[in-house]
Amino acid sequence: MFKIILVLTRRVLVFCVDEVLDFQSNRLATAFAAIAIGRRARAPQSNYTSNEVKSKTLVTSSRRQYGHHRQRQIELNVSTKYPSLHPLLAEDTSPLKYDLRHELVESIPASDFLKYRISPAQQIPTRSLEIVSKDFPWQINIISDEEVTCGDVWQALYLALQEPIRDSEWGLMMMLEGEARRAIIADAEKKRFERDPSGERSPKRIDSLGDKMFFAGLGRDDEFSQMRHLPYSLGEPETWVVKLVAS
Repeated sequence: MFKIILVLTRRVLVFCVDEVLDFQSNRLATAFAAIAIGRRARAPQSNYTSNEVKSKTLVTSSRRQYGHHRQRQIELNVSTKYPSLHPLLAEDTSPLKYDLRHELVESIPASDFLKYRISPAQQIPTRSLEIVSKDFPWQINIISDEEVTCGDVWQALYLALQEPIRDSEWGLMMMLEGEARRAIIADAEKKRFERDPSGERSPKRIDSLGDKMFFAGLGRDDEFSQMRHLPYSLGEPETWVVKLVAS
């Protein structure tokens, strides 16, 4: 069942975007997307909250949606660089390189998605996690009632990159990179419209990435992560840097 419910709190506008079936508990879970408002001037952020599973793409009749994927077995090894991170998320061990332009059911093999989507993102469970990148200026904050899962990370990245580019983001990219970035965005827009003439006409965040639209894992860069936060910020979140690559 698809529904949209808007809840306005002091600083957050929460969208209830869908109800989905958790295959393990056979219970409905609700998918949320939250947008913070009225925050101080800083790098743009995207906030996403979840219950046990946060994804509007989980309801499936397997053959119809997943039939084009061949079942496979993948070998997962614990990351030597980031042993606390799930091997499917760590940049040095993840065999996944999925296209962030498309829904998860179209870009991640069915066997991997169904098996690992509710696996904890980290060995020590965490209810919040932040993702930054050297390829875009915003932050992606994931908040869970229980623990952040691999599926939460995959879906939050996808949802954040489907959002329209905001004025502040556009201005920052133009100041730093000017016409070079404008040309990349215009070219990506054109290709997206050719694929889907009925789609969103305004520039999306995914357009700003050019050809680097494939997820290739999470890593650490403490100096870069610290630079992305206000000096002397209290309670800085668990921050990972997403690696994006061309096909």
